[in-house]
Amino acid sequence: MRVVIFDLGNVIVPFDFMICCRRLADYSPHSPDDIYQHIFKLALIHDYEQGRLTSKEFFAGLSAELELKLDFARFCPIWEDIFTENSAVSRIIASLQNGYRLFLLSNTNELHFEYIYRKYAVMKLFAEYILSYKVGHMKPDPHIFEQALKLAGVPANEIIYVDDIHKYAEVAKEMGICGVHFTSASKLEQELNSYGIKLDI
Repeated sequence: MRVVIFDLGNVIVPFDFMICCRRLADYSPHSPDDIYQHIFKLALIHDYEQGRLTSKEFFAGLSAELELKLDFARFCPIWEDIFTENSAVSRIIASLQNGYRLFLLSNTNELHFEYIYRKYAVMKLFAEYILSYKVGHMKPDPHIFEQALKLAGVPANEIIYVDDIHKYAEVAKEMGICGVHFTSASKLEQELNSYGIKLDI
């Protein structure tokens, strides 16, 4: 194995979107549950995560939909601050950095990624970042994995891909990549060991 690619959300940084929804409810006539449903039924979020909208355009559309009474500057920390770090996974990543090229591949948006990059030191350990809002494709679209393969420049079977969503790990497998379904740091360590990767943690 020469390249290890990690998903971001719920692998390196678990998140709770309801934190954001509860905070937005202070500025909206909608309940937190309604806000959650609105956000994820709208094409707006998918357009934003595929780079078709700027952060300010996304905010404007969401603000109109949810009747938000706050400005962009106040919205940003509410939207961003929903993550924690899985420190056990970060230790695994740190232990890999000298022997393997590390990539990050994620469905994400500009505000979330930039916030996570600023906040968590582990984010600086990656050689490449394949981000949906940068490449214009979201998992499970094979195009985002093709971008990773192009950047890796090695045969697909020399790449491991780690994702908490089983379907996405399976798409990677269909492309010849060694897909690993993430459930816990301890299980991930076992999976990596099965590929001959010994961790010094």
